Amino acid sequence: MFLRLATLTLAQALDLVTFWVMVRWRGLQAEANPLVADLFQALGLPGVVLAKLALVVLVAALVFAAAGQLRTRTWALVGGLPVALAISVGLIGGITNTATLLR
Repeated sequence: MFLRLATLTLAQALDLVTFWVMVRWRGLQAEANPLVADLFQALGLPGVVLAKLALVVLVAALVFAAAGQLRTRTWALVGGLPVALAISVGLIGGITNTATLLR
């Protein structure tokens, strides 16, 4: 469980840091995700950081809730799928932000 949550946190941190560098170097128009761009425009970096933190806390809560249940397929899905998706999204975001920076 620790490795899943650590990987999730690192993936989301990668996305956040590369987003911040990309926006500083290339401007907000370089951000491909309109939800993140609008959030940044409305609330600045604290808003984006809060959203990332909320995502990690929500997914971690699902993992802990699923861990306390019997090992059924439903609870395995509740505990596993959000972690996998959030890790994937964080890595894809970090990779695309880096690619944008290197152009």
